[in-house]
Amino acid sequence: MKPSMHFPDFDFLNSPLSRESGDSLQQQLYYRIKNAINEGKLKPGDKLPGTRKVCETLNIGRNTVIIVYELLAAEGFVISDNTGTRISAMSPESASVLPAAVNKSAISMGSIDITQQVINSAFFPGIPALNIFPHNEWRRAEDRASRKAGSTILNYGLPDGEPALKQAVASFLATSRGVNCMPEQVILSSGLHKTLQMCLRPITQKGDLVWVENPGYEFAKSPFRNAGLNVLPIDVDRDGINPSLEMWQKYPPRIIYLTPSNQYPSGAVLSLERRVSLVENAIKHNAIIIEDDYGGEFHHAGPHIISMQGINSQAPVIYIGSFSQMMFPALRIGFAVLPPSLSPELKASLLTLPHGGNRLTQLTLTEFIESGRFIRHLNKMGKAYQQKRDKLIKALKKCLHCSYEISGQHGSTQLTLNLPAEINDKLLVEQAQQHGINMLPLSLFCAPGTEIKANGVIIGYANTPSDLYEVYIEKINQIIESQRK
Repeated sequence: MKPSMHFPDFDFLNSPLSRESGDSLQQQLYYRIKNAINEGKLKPGDKLPGTRKVCETLNIGRNTVIIVYELLAAEGFVISDNTGTRISAMSPESASVLPAAVNKSAISMGSIDITQQVINSAFFPGIPALNIFPHNEWRRAEDRASRKAGSTILNYGLPDGEPALKQAVASFLATSRGVNCMPEQVILSSGLHKTLQMCLRPITQKGDLVWVENPGYEFAKSPFRNAGLNVLPIDVDRDGINPSLEMWQKYPPRIIYLTPSNQYPSGAVLSLERRVSLVENAIKHNAIIIEDDYGGEFHHAGPHIISMQGINSQAPVIYIGSFSQMMFPALRIGFAVLPPSLSPELKASLLTLPHGGNRLTQLTLTEFIESGRFIRHLNKMGKAYQQKRDKLIKALKKCLHCSYEISGQHGSTQLTLNLPAEINDKLLVEQAQQHGINMLPLSLFCAPGTEIKANGVIIGYANTPSDLYEVYIEKINQIIESQRK
């Protein structure tokens, strides 16, 4: 008797995508394929049609298909190799006992074409003021680092990074963020995703539950899904995340990923009371908190609450951060501070990884920190960003004539502009792009299937000349007014 054969259902190719829909072509195709996976029409091992076939069948650009396939791969739904793209073994049935919102995700950057031009344009979030970086000081630090190390700098580095930089990072975090750590608790990496990948492997198992904020930092979710973990969004209010006792009992997490200093994207600051409660419950339920201190390096107003890691010496907190905004994105140095109880376990796992990052870059940063130039640079940047923030708020008051609410203005290098529901934030962003303005729409960071609805834009002001703020806000106002007619 021959075994029954399964033929993939490519129903998502049977009807054209709508060009009149409020959703972009990328979003429509993404949800068609993802729904087919969740409904069991596409099963683990099924091979998706090639990108050329999809673009020809649906009459859309090939780049649109490529981006959708890459996004599905980043979220763990498909696996791509030289033979094509196949549905991964991550089964939707495995999450059947969890809330409906588990593993549902916003489109990340699905409708936004991220290019170098976009990154360098007005109001793009996450980019520091590159024009005031002390390039000459950095070059001198590089020369000193190279001379000190000599030919040894050409050899492999340690998997967890240069010891001297780990010492410098530990000292800086203890002083500036109240982080309790020794240098041996610090590991260095090439950025946020790499840091998460390094930390997750030895402390999680496939199918473990991860709590994330909703709305939340969408780009951090792919390492969780790639590790085979289930992602459950937890709603955020003005004081940050606040899981109920019922959530702790019914859906106890293995990992809780938070941005408590400047919640992404709302800008909320997690209250001290909630920080203490989360740490206590994490200890009780054997959960590990990953504290992403996004925006904690720059503080403009309000109380500066210490890190969650510093609340309790026994806190099961992995504190992570990077130098992308403190220095410059191309530096590609991230870090994690491990709880003492996890350090040996994680260190053993690190020995199986490739050797550490660029030694010259790490030693140059060490020189830059130890010379005092790093702190002077941070102080200069903090003052500049506070002035830029104030000018942007004035420009909004003067030039934006719809009702709005600002959040997140207490720190970081961006603020969140909450807009009335009648304004389509995705359409606003797409139309603003045509004028060299590249913000991020809030609605993309809300998990589908939940009651949380956010509408507005994230405005990054650090790398945009402040004398052009009014020009850009006036253009944004014109676009909004055209939507309201």
